[in-house]
Amino acid sequence: MRWFKSLTTWKSCIKRNFLMKWKSVIACMLFLLTLFVFHTSSKEYLSNYVQISKHVEMLSRNVSTIQEQDHLVSLEKYTDELHDIVTTSGGLYFTNTDNSIHIPNGTKVQTFKRDASLLVKSDIGHESVVQESEEFPGMPDPCMKPRRKTEVEDILCMKRPVFSVEYKNPCWREEEQFYCLPYFHLIGFPKCGTTDLFKRLLLHPDIVPNFGRFGKETWYWSWKRFAVNRGWDLKHGMTLKEFAMHFDAEVIRTKVNSQGRHTRITGHGDPMDSYDRFNEEATPQNIPGAEELLWTTPFSIRRINPNIKLLLMTRDPVERLYSHYFFINNGSSAHIFHEHVVQSLILWKECVQHHSIRHCIYSPELKKTLKVPIYVSFYIVHLKEWLKAFPREQIFIFRNEDYSVNITETLIQIFKFLDIG
Repeated sequence: MRWFKSLTTWKSCIKRNFLMKWKSVIACMLFLLTLFVFHTSSKEYLSNYVQISKHVEMLSRNVSTIQEQDHLVSLEKYTDELHDIVTTSGGLYFTNTDNSIHIPNGTKVQTFKRDASLLVKSDIGHESVVQESEEFPGMPDPCMKPRRKTEVEDILCMKRPVFSVEYKNPCWREEEQFYCLPYFHLIGFPKCGTTDLFKRLLLHPDIVPNFGRFGKETWYWSWKRFAVNRGWDLKHGMTLKEFAMHFDAEVIRTKVNSQGRHTRITGHGDPMDSYDRFNEEATPQNIPGAEELLWTTPFSIRRINPNIKLLLMTRDPVERLYSHYFFINNGSSAHIFHEHVVQSLILWKECVQHHSIRHCIYSPELKKTLKVPIYVSFYIVHLKEWLKAFPREQIFIFRNEDYSVNITETLIQIFKFLDIG
């Protein structure tokens, strides 16, 4: 069937270009050659599809079990642990027995036990009292001293802006300057159709595009606040106020309803925010060289914009991975893709033999060695990071497959979630 459709396309191409310039005919010949090359590697691709499915789908889909290293852990365990702010693959969790918290510190493990509003810190036989965070129960106070000073703005200890109640969108005035932050955030995943979705959202008269790429992407939370060198001139990490300048506060101010409330909203959509933790060791509260991160981006977003509405779009994890691979130009054929997946899975297995899944997924060192970004498709692990900071009702999760079949219905559900008519 695939070859029949391909030949039909080729036949149509010849008909259209028979009387055209010879360059067009050559283009058609190249098209047929491409189809032939893809067909010769289709067996490897199908074999690879099955192989990746075994290693990725178990951790990315809502299946009955999740593979963790060499054994299976039921989803019920994960659900119970999440209810008690527990993350078995995370650097911070309460145990089910003594309600303690364990924080990896390099090769050391610090243990915190709850005592009223205090956490008793045990570290290699020594105990000290650490204040518990009021905003993030079970977490140590992120503003306790001493703290590291890095090139990254300390958002976790920043005073939250006082948003005007006259605006639906989170906006505030400071020193004669009017700022707005996004009302919603499309956090991912990449290659799931987020750009197409965002363009359709911008057709709503009450949604204002931002000044970023496609009116959608700002690259702030995962990259620019860490001054990651990706071709832009940043002498320091982008600040929150600089981030706020990406949103058109003046346009948001223009529409007022009969009750005198400004109803326009704005948002942004950086799909890397769902999974990219590779620069977050630079967060002042994180410990350099620690086995796992303690504080991640979801906490920072919750600190500064606690009522933000989050959209999370998923896709078949293997199909997403295949698309992502070619998007980042790591290969040019299904055959090379297959070879790179085999190499990446070997490196992945070596890592999880000595470390937790969470360590391996967010390891910058492992990321540099993998030819295929398999770490992105571990949806459940990434989602758990967001559920540490946000309640489930603030996250709208949906599939690309459902969106593609019924775009209108999906948009209606999203508009309802965003509380806009």
